[in-house]
Amino acid sequence: MKRMLLVAIFFLACIGVVFGAPLDFDINEVGALGDPSEITDQFSYVYGYIILKSVLQAYPDLNLEYWAKGLYDSAMETELFSASQMQQILAEYQMKMVESNAAEQKRIAEKNRETAVLFLAANKNNPKVFCTESGLQYEITREGTGERPSADSNVRVNYKCTLLTGTVIDSSYDRKVPSDLSLRKVIGGLAEGIQLMKVGAQYRFWIPPELGYGESSTNVEPNSLLVFEVELLGINR
Repeated sequence: MKRMLLVAIFFLACIGVVFGAPLDFDINEVGALGDPSEITDQFSYVYGYIILKSVLQAYPDLNLEYWAKGLYDSAMETELFSASQMQQILAEYQMKMVESNAAEQKRIAEKNRETAVLFLAANKNNPKVFCTESGLQYEITREGTGERPSADSNVRVNYKCTLLTGTVIDSSYDRKVPSDLSLRKVIGGLAEGIQLMKVGAQYRFWIPPELGYGESSTNVEPNSLLVFEVELLGINR
């Protein structure tokens, strides 16, 4: 609380310096202000709240005291570092963030990979679950009577993709519109699985990370195991 108040004091002092006008209120009374009734006052509060929240979300390790001093020194047109030093500091910090993010992604990938291996090892003992040579696991929830697609096919399906936690990643059911998919353009595990199906069938697939998005996904955490429920409605000609 003390650090946040210090930031507020510096920030408000900066406003006064920048606009060349002294503050016309007692800074010690800021915390005791009541609920604003005018829209301008309401906006002023929300804007100040959002600014600091967004800064802390982007840079959680920010030292608020030095951040506030940076605001104040900028308003006073003085600085602790030269322009070239500031550029170097920004570059070094950015590199630190990149390395930190890479390390965190690696940790998450290793954890998800371990979770996937343990789950698949247990899941294959289910008598209803089949396993292919690639490691894809599937369950037939409804068998079809039509033909099977090939690797070059374009198919019409209804599907839902979730994580092991049940979190929905994508769902044509939610959109209430079937999807047309080229099996050459979908992830390997899904392409392999759909080729096992006959038109009219409904399968559940458990797709290992190496047959899914692997470590390079931008949609889900790296090495996530994917669960697909798929209905093969037809093969597009």
